[in-house]
Amino acid sequence: MFVQNLTQLTELYLDGVKISAQGYDWGQSISSWLPNLRVLSLSGCYLSGPIDSSLLKLQFLSVIRLDHNNLNAPVPKFLVNFKNLTALHLSSCGLNGALPEKIFHLQTLQILDLSCNAILNGSLPEFPQNRKLTQLAYLDLSYNMFTGAMPSLQMSKSLTHIDLSHNNLSGPFSFTQFEGFVNLAYIDLGNNSFTGRIPSSLFGLPSLKQLQLSNNHFDGSLSEIPNASSSMLDTLELDGNKLEGEIPSSFFDLKSLNILSLLSNNLNGTIQLENVQKLVNLTDLDLSYNNLSIETGGNHSGLYPFPQFTSLKLASCKLRNFPNLKNQTQMFDLDLSDNQIGGEIPNWIWKVGNGRLWYLNLSHIFLENLQEPYVIPSLAVLDLHSNHLRGKLPLPYGFVGYIDYSSNYFSSSIPVGIGNNIQTVFSFSVANNNLTGTIPISICNASYPRVLDMSNNSLSGPIPLCLIEMSETLGVLNLGKNRLSGNLSGTFKKNCRLQTLDLRDNQLEGKVPESISNCTWLEVLNLGNNQINDTFPCFLNNSTNLRVLVLRSNMFHGGIKCPGVSKCWPNLQIMDIASNNFSGALIP
Repeated sequence: MFVQNLTQLTELYLDGVKISAQGYDWGQSISSWLPNLRVLSLSGCYLSGPIDSSLLKLQFLSVIRLDHNNLNAPVPKFLVNFKNLTALHLSSCGLNGALPEKIFHLQTLQILDLSCNAILNGSLPEFPQNRKLTQLAYLDLSYNMFTGAMPSLQMSKSLTHIDLSHNNLSGPFSFTQFEGFVNLAYIDLGNNSFTGRIPSSLFGLPSLKQLQLSNNHFDGSLSEIPNASSSMLDTLELDGNKLEGEIPSSFFDLKSLNILSLLSNNLNGTIQLENVQKLVNLTDLDLSYNNLSIETGGNHSGLYPFPQFTSLKLASCKLRNFPNLKNQTQMFDLDLSDNQIGGEIPNWIWKVGNGRLWYLNLSHIFLENLQEPYVIPSLAVLDLHSNHLRGKLPLPYGFVGYIDYSSNYFSSSIPVGIGNNIQTVFSFSVANNNLTGTIPISICNASYPRVLDMSNNSLSGPIPLCLIEMSETLGVLNLGKNRLSGNLSGTFKKNCRLQTLDLRDNQLEGKVPESISNCTWLEVLNLGNNQINDTFPCFLNNSTNLRVLVLRSNMFHGGIKCPGVSKCWPNLQIMDIASNNFSGALIP
């Protein structure tokens, strides 16, 4: 290794250099040639493990940074013998097994980052109670598989950052242990199974800026925050818990707040949306899926401007009016679904975000029409499903990735040139409407569709051959419950990616194309209630992923035993071949 003869070197930074060495080799080289080393920083160097114990020779070593290597080994027990160690960075290293029992006994340790080691597991060792970890300031154990209770942190009052998120930790979490933690700025306990109540004293920590407790089992009501207007809190995420009661009014005095997420709790009461206008720095607000009633203030809500949101989610909040968002120029994400708004979609909504809007969900809010004139801009997601929308299908004029117009009352034909409007779509659903006419060939202009669902309409005529030939990109093709007729023809490509093909309840004739055997990913094939005249599709014997096969109510005939095939379809759960002309013995 090229570090030889650099015996006086105290700091080595080779982050990102492709060294590609085994644990013994790089460990022995460094410990032999760099006896005075204090900082060892080899992040992302393609190093292999395990970490060699020869590094113990480096008794001056204070910083070890080996993130983003392929160590694939347990955390070495000998690390607890480094008497001067202040920083240990081992994130994303493929570490496994349990933590050494005395890892928290390193009294000089200031930074411990073991995050993103997906199979690092076991319970967390107890913090020593007889020796204060007065130096520990940064603790990140997120995205691992730790289980059990969280040991007390009371002896580590220098902590500024603690992240235990995305583990399997459980049991009551005592927030009182943070009393006196005057420097604590960041707490993330999200995505665990902690229980208990959230005390108002937690919000009183003088340096706290980010509090993330999402997706746990915290319960009870939230108390008012004393001196909320002087709080430094900029992120408050309490979503996915069991919190109840009203949202404390003092939450709307947190003047530094950027992100407030309370979705999926049991919170109740009435919220005047104008209260949000006091949070001038707020960019992300999510109050969805509680028992809240949000009042917009009608036409007067525009007198006091809202903060410039990037994300506003008010799903299932008993809204009766569209909030006045005409002046929102930074909006990226807007979800007003599952409300009681009704009426028409105002044409100003398509201008929200000034071209930045990428997600718009107005589903299930009793909408009846679109105010004209309107121009649907480029969006990643446009969701209008489960409304009362009527008339012609609204066509986007920009690039849209996901379109859901299902479960409405659209009654026109599908526009002949629709393919020019959905070229970038990967999912397109107009299911459960009253559409008539034929399926235009231009629909095949979509470049990479994964889902096409036009089921439960009154579409007629043949299935365009190009739809069958799009099977290299299509994952789901659902044309069931229409009036489609003609032969089921066309060639399924050799690289067919179809997982679901549903053509039930039409008037299709002829035979099943044998090329469907190219669809080895196929899980659901439903051809029921047509006029197909063919024998049992033995050519599907290689479709080992098949779970559902429905051929009922056609004119299939002959035996159902496939010559030379003893076993097939190991994952089959449903086979319905009733009301045909099959004969012979049933296969056991």
